[in-house]
Amino acid sequence: MTPAQRIRMPQWHHLEGSTTPKAEWYSIKNEASSAVIHIYNEIGGWGITADSFLQDLSAVSSGQIDVRINCKGGDVFDGIAIFNALRQHPASVTTKVDSLAASIASVIAQAGDERVMVQHSQMMIHDAHGVCIGGSGDMASMGALLERQSDLIADLYASRSGGSASEFRALMSAETWLTADEAVEAGLADRVVAPADMAAPKPSAILAELVAPEPVNWASVFANAVTNPLEGLE
Repeated sequence: MTPAQRIRMPQWHHLEGSTTPKAEWYSIKNEASSAVIHIYNEIGGWGITADSFLQDLSAVSSGQIDVRINCKGGDVFDGIAIFNALRQHPASVTTKVDSLAASIASVIAQAGDERVMVQHSQMMIHDAHGVCIGGSGDMASMGALLERQSDLIADLYASRSGGSASEFRALMSAETWLTADEAVEAGLADRVVAPADMAAPKPSAILAELVAPEPVNWASVFANAVTNPLEGLE
């Protein structure tokens, strides 16, 4: 195995209607009006491979694709392939970060024609990581390869945000975590939305009593104590 095959950025898949086993962290629901894709685990390896993703994506005929993301990252090359496949799909693509788009998942989040962060979600960007076994020449080659991959990813961030690749390389080197609002400010997302179920709940009757108890008529209490001083005593 060459060093390039071990580059990462630190399960099954299912297309509804297919015979492949279903798992909760990756599913594609293809309907007439829109398709919904959930990416909820690792990219590549034992998680969502580019090959499986592209096979399922090719069966999507909807004009709108919504990609929901909660992913810690994974394989660089699989992630780039998924990004490119979504960018080249004829449908309009919306990526939505439900909780976390870390590492290469933050690249997949850039595939949307519209990029949305759900309130309280986060994005993390950093340099490509890798594992290499070999001599000093192998280590040097791996270091150069990692630099090349990080440069390419910084260029991708810059092209989608309007920023500069050098600025993103600095953020990546520092391993930068972004809140939803910060992702928008950095140009890596277009807007922040609140979850649909975040309407303020109505207080329960017990809570209402604790918060706003009935006022006490102290005049009546004192008057009763004067007229019936032994009331309540045994």
